[in-house]
Amino acid sequence: MAKYKIGDKVQSKYRSPGCAPAGSICKVLEVFPAHSQTGTDLYGILGPDNETYRNYEDELLPYEIGCDYCLKGKSFNTIYFGDVTIRSYILGDRLSTDVSDEEFPGEEDGKQEKITHCPFCGHPVHEEPDEEIEIEEKE
Repeated sequence: MAKYKIGDKVQSKYRSPGCAPAGSICKVLEVFPAHSQTGTDLYGILGPDNETYRNYEDELLPYEIGCDYCLKGKSFNTIYFGDVTIRSYILGDRLSTDVSDEEFPGEEDGKQEKITHCPFCGHPVHEEPDEEIEIEEKE
């Protein structure tokens, strides 16, 4: 059974003539069953230049949108200086660095820079939607 289906986005790994340029983000247009000599499926794909190419399955990678840093806010740098913690992460279209001190709980300082692309995977980032914050009242 074919690994990709019509409409899937894939990334080309250039291997042989007739393939999309390496790194190209392409869309699968057609799937040809496993070739008798190679034993791998052949795909007709549409490249970013609107040209059609033919790539074997081993010449393609699944197209993944984003990484843990830009999609999940995974911290990419955490530094501890005694009670002081400095943490850097991406949230929406902001690269954030927060500074907190255990001696002053609840107080944080930091800086944010607006970004358009993730510095790790290069994918475009988008503004984080506003979320309503629910404040719990203690009885």
